[in-house]
Amino acid sequence: MLKTLKKFFDKNKPYKIAKTLEYGFLSVGDGHKVYYETAGNKKGVPVVVLHGGPGGSLSENKRKFYNPKKYYIIQFDQRGCGKSEPSLCLENNTTDHLIEDMEKLRTHLGVDKWVVAGGSWGSTLALAYSVKFKHNVSALLLNSIFLNTKEEMSAVYKPTGPASFIYPEQYELFIDPLNKIEAEDPLAAYIKKVNKAEGLEKEFLLRNFIRWECLLLGLNPNIASLDEFINSEEFDSSLSAMELYYFENECFLDSEKLVEDLQSLSNIPVYMVHGRYDFLCNAKFADLAHKQIEGSKLVFTFDGHSIKSEDGVKQMVSFANHILTVLEGK
Repeated sequence: MLKTLKKFFDKNKPYKIAKTLEYGFLSVGDGHKVYYETAGNKKGVPVVVLHGGPGGSLSENKRKFYNPKKYYIIQFDQRGCGKSEPSLCLENNTTDHLIEDMEKLRTHLGVDKWVVAGGSWGSTLALAYSVKFKHNVSALLLNSIFLNTKEEMSAVYKPTGPASFIYPEQYELFIDPLNKIEAEDPLAAYIKKVNKAEGLEKEFLLRNFIRWECLLLGLNPNIASLDEFINSEEFDSSLSAMELYYFENECFLDSEKLVEDLQSLSNIPVYMVHGRYDFLCNAKFADLAHKQIEGSKLVFTFDGHSIKSEDGVKQMVSFANHILTVLEGK
């Protein structure tokens, strides 16, 4: 047994971050240009790695899960995000637009089918894309699953949700800018206030909103360090602005239909890793996705929102390596 475990851990160590092969901008229409990067082996198995948010940006660190000799790693900044232009543009920026951008990028890079990977909001986008273009998906590798259901949103933001029970004193700080009536539905109140606010007031609201989310990323947040980071001049509140815009529009998704449509992915190899201490994206909904997709594999790790633990990282690498074996066998 010990030899088996040692073999698993030795085999599934994270890979050295692959160097960027190519980068550039792809005009996708509506005045938007999407920034993208590729890495690894251009002749390898294509994998597109989707960032979270909405409002995040690509991270080279995500490349560590993929064998650079066997994977052709593709990443891009979604509309209005990261280096994509125009920055923070909300016009013609919806989930459907992002899905179509993925298709345009796939075609631009000459990719037939690709593995679709993503965490958090990236997992939502990955699933929505795969439901629509399943014939272009060879496998799915997801972490920190988010389905955008009303129950998930209530769990994080409402006073009756489990997140408020975990950090009650911090939740009080989250709803402090709201009056008693607004505090009954803090997410809706923040959206309304941010849309009306300007200058320092708007900046405070955006930072206070993201502060609450950051507290839920793991079991033992360093609150002093978090506050120092959130209140620094270097902190970029644009993630909050983009996220609230998407949340105001329910992420431009019919989430009930998305959950129902997950059943159509049963013919695709689907692998999921989710942290048990992720209070932002509740493990319950990773289990729901798993149950909806017949034949999918789900492993819970002792991580928070980000898969950072040694066991969690090795599980991601293990699944990525296993996908190669599965695809080579087809």
